Amino acid sequence: MHDLDRNEDRLRGTYEFPFEFHHIEPSHPRYVMSYHWHVEYEIIRILEGSLTVTLDEKSFTATAGDIIFLYTAASCTAEFLRIVYINVLF
Repeated sequence: MHDLDRNEDRLRGTYEFPFEFHHIEPSHPRYVMSYHWHVEYEIIRILEGSLTVTLDEKSFTATAGDIIFLYTAASCTAEFLRIVYINVLF
C-alpha cells in the first residue's frame, strides 16, 4: 500500500499531449527527489554525475549514460551526486 500523501497526483502536460519533460540540473527546483510515487511511467536519462535510486525498497546506482525506466505506481526516492539528467513522464 502506498502512502497517499506522497502521490504526485497532478496533470502531466495536457489532455491531448499527456507528457511532461524536464532537464534537471542543480539549479532546477525539482533537483531534489524525495520519496514519491505516481501513476505515470517515467524515463530518466543520466547526462552527468550519478544517483542512487531506491525503487520499491531496492537500491541501485545509475551513472552518466544510464537510462532508468520507472513503472507505474513505483515508490521512488533518489540521492544525487552532482547530477544532470532529463526525464519524461507519460
